[in-house]
Amino acid sequence: MKKSKPSPSLPLDVVVKIAGFISDSTTFFIFLDALGTTERRGPLESLWHFSRYMHRIHVWPHMRFSAAWFEDLWKSEYAQLEAIVQQCDHVEIFCAGDVTAAHVQWLKSNLRPLVTVKWVGLVSCSTDGVYVEYQEKEWTQFGMDRMSVFSTHVANFLQAVAPFATSLVELTLAIDQEDDNLVALFDFVAGALKLTSWCLHYRRSLICPEAGKDKEDDLLLTIDHLSSLARWFQRQPVTHFELSNFDVVQDTSLALRKQAADIFRTIFSCSTLDTLAFDCCTLPQLFDLTDCTLHMRHLSLSVTRVSESCLEQLIALLPQSNVETLNCRAKFHYAKLVTLVAFFEALVLSRVKTLNISNCKFHHDKWTVLAPLLGQTRLETLDLRMYEFGVDAAVALASLAFQHHPFLHTIHMDVEDFDAFKTIISRLPPGIRKISFGWFRGIENAERLVKEDGLETVIELNPFYSR
Repeated sequence: MKKSKPSPSLPLDVVVKIAGFISDSTTFFIFLDALGTTERRGPLESLWHFSRYMHRIHVWPHMRFSAAWFEDLWKSEYAQLEAIVQQCDHVEIFCAGDVTAAHVQWLKSNLRPLVTVKWVGLVSCSTDGVYVEYQEKEWTQFGMDRMSVFSTHVANFLQAVAPFATSLVELTLAIDQEDDNLVALFDFVAGALKLTSWCLHYRRSLICPEAGKDKEDDLLLTIDHLSSLARWFQRQPVTHFELSNFDVVQDTSLALRKQAADIFRTIFSCSTLDTLAFDCCTLPQLFDLTDCTLHMRHLSLSVTRVSESCLEQLIALLPQSNVETLNCRAKFHYAKLVTLVAFFEALVLSRVKTLNISNCKFHHDKWTVLAPLLGQTRLETLDLRMYEFGVDAAVALASLAFQHHPFLHTIHMDVEDFDAFKTIISRLPPGIRKISFGWFRGIENAERLVKEDGLETVIELNPFYSR
């Protein structure tokens, strides 16, 4: 009986190169298992060794450490682990409060320069919200430059993180409740030495124990908050600013209204800004952007309501702006038709490639006028969700905007029923690569149609899409 010849081994540099292209843990270790022997796995043998008694997802594509993980290691295994972490571009550390000084020192000694570290841990606080310090503060030795914090109270961030975050370049902060420390937070940002990116989110509609009910109101920003914000924009080359679920107080004082208007002008005209987003916010009807230049590439005004005057200012600024992604997910469908026509004409002259005007409930008679202008834009991606297109509006949109559009390739929209769906699908040009629909009456018929027709366009049907 002939013995089967052993399969030839791949060169180790090829093995390592192939492994580097595998981004999910399961496939990565199937590949290592298939190699068969220590010699064939080469420098990846240490990873395979640790995966035998650890969750493989904690080994690849990123190493995930915790205090318990360190405690489980034999001393003889630290040498193998050193060989692994010295190759890592990114590590994640869990249960931050339990990692000791010795663990941190070991990491500092073995991690490569410029490796990114994701530190995952909760700021401890007592039931009344008073901050209690971490058991260990060794994590602060890592000189964090990017940080995301999800905290119930602003005070937790200011006491536990801010004093040790002098190197922050990017900060994402989500808060759950109204807090007297909000002014101090804005002052911290205004005085930050390197911070150029800030995202502040108020996670509303959470249970508010003080009130005993759901708290749905947005947080209020006063002139003090805005003044600190202006100082930050004046001191730093800000590149990214996002604000969500905040209201700006409408002051009756003429002097304060003018001051607020000047602050918004400073923000919108910032020359280094790449992304500006006011999402689910109520902005004052007071800022004047006349003669401003919108330098940012990404602009989101997903606000409660866009006034006619604000829309007119946007119309004047868009053609000369750098804006490529525009989110106007707001209620401005009540605007006069002449204003809406001017807005779409400004889009034609602009650089905008991605447009989100979901929740703008234009009736089909308006689409008859607006759709031809939409067909002349440079748009590549269009979002029209939150309005159920009937057959008449679908005919106008598909025939006058979609059918001959030279650039459009991705569409997100809602329709009333199967007839409107068929109207859109039957008029799609070859250039449309993807179109998605929320739930509609007769969606089961649409699913059968998509399966049977074998259309080249990717059609996504999402019956659980939430409006």
